[in-house]
Amino acid sequence: MIEMMNMKHEISSKYGLVSLRRGIMMMIVLLGAVFVFSGTSYAQTNAELQAAIDKGPGAIKAFYTKYADKPDNLADLDVTLVSDSLRDENGGLDNMLTTMSDKQVDDYMKAVVYGPSADKVAADFASGLIYSLVDKGEDGVLKGLPPEVLAEIEKLSPGTLKLLTDNVPELFTKFIDPKAVADLLAKLDPKAAGELKDLLTKFGLIGGAGGGVIGGLLGGGGGGGPLTGATPISKTCNSSIMTAMESRAWLEAQREITINQSLIVKPDSVLEYTCFDKMLGVLAEEAENMFSENTSVWKGSVAMVTNKDMDNALTDLVGKSTKEYVDNNFSHKFLGGRSTLDSNIKAKISAIAGSSYTCEHMQKVWDAAKCNNFATDAKDGFLTFQQHADNEVRRYPTACGSDSRWKTNLDAVFKSPGWKTDVSTDMNTTYTNFKDYTASASCDNDRRIQTGIEFYVLGKSKKDSLCLNPGCYYDGSGCKAY
Repeated sequence: MIEMMNMKHEISSKYGLVSLRRGIMMMIVLLGAVFVFSGTSYAQTNAELQAAIDKGPGAIKAFYTKYADKPDNLADLDVTLVSDSLRDENGGLDNMLTTMSDKQVDDYMKAVVYGPSADKVAADFASGLIYSLVDKGEDGVLKGLPPEVLAEIEKLSPGTLKLLTDNVPELFTKFIDPKAVADLLAKLDPKAAGELKDLLTKFGLIGGAGGGVIGGLLGGGGGGGPLTGATPISKTCNSSIMTAMESRAWLEAQREITINQSLIVKPDSVLEYTCFDKMLGVLAEEAENMFSENTSVWKGSVAMVTNKDMDNALTDLVGKSTKEYVDNNFSHKFLGGRSTLDSNIKAKISAIAGSSYTCEHMQKVWDAAKCNNFATDAKDGFLTFQQHADNEVRRYPTACGSDSRWKTNLDAVFKSPGWKTDVSTDMNTTYTNFKDYTASASCDNDRRIQTGIEFYVLGKSKKDSLCLNPGCYYDGSGCKAY
């Protein structure tokens, strides 16, 4: 496979192709030929061609000039050498086209597919050459190509014609004469002919049941247009249904996201959980002799410190900034505002005082979270789309704004969808047409299905039937109520 990909550009230039897309197709068509077709009984001919390739375009043209009237010799050449001789750098397809007449090229292709050793490889090679001729616009060569050659190619390599027409539809719309195509269809087996007719219909050469350019030649008697009695389907897909499906998808996704955003709470402050205000109280209590409140050094002199100086310093340095941080980021109660528990750290940390450390906030929050039941609040349950549209359930720690798309998409799905009128009309029509068949004991009708069973009533033969309406039976003359 790697080697195949590496040969992509190489093979694309073997027949003077002008596009990479067509080069890739040529790779597919000729791959078997390049690797399988080997050897020849005309070793000398192969040697001559190799020598010509070594010398250049002039020698290659001289070679094809020499063998222009010897199609069998050319047909037995090693395809690898032929490919090399037709590379762009060696002069391209012109090496053959400028030295051989249209008929000689046709004869060469016939020799390739009709030769004693002709097989799928030969057919693939011939189809590749046809492909290249189409690409070069060689009307003369292709219009003179007998339909038998195409038929033989399809016989040797089934599916080749479809491959050709999929990639070069102009083969049957520009180069091949309609009469020749009709002759070709007559020569193919029924299955291959049917496939080719489908292709020609796709290209507009056959319209409906025998119309189009080739319709008359095939016996359809058409005049070049679609089947007269055909009614085109004007509406095969109601796009408003897709719009409603997209709106429904938005509603489903938004409801899921909204519920998740409501029930998954915002994390609380670690400073509150760990009672940071009490940690500062312990520091104020234990560090009084280390800094501001060490009064021993001032004995006998004017008092310059008090026993509140350490508390005040911690309040100013740490407490105020901590309060500001908590106020701006965690002003709610625990569990993102859903719990009634709170640390009240904002009030405590505003005035630090020496104290001991005890803290149980974390345990209380854990207990509250573990024992919190689902949907104790009416806005936390499984709500309808309309309830979400009417009420914003994301309330903690601060409420979210409403989204107007709830109403827009609700209307598109349920209230005024574009498909509703069409579907309602169809359903009403169906109901009207069939309601009589489902009405209970509506037996005064002849809506019945014959079973094929014969029975006798008072010596007279009757054909049994099943009455369609429930509560009815067939008595030999009509449907009656039980």
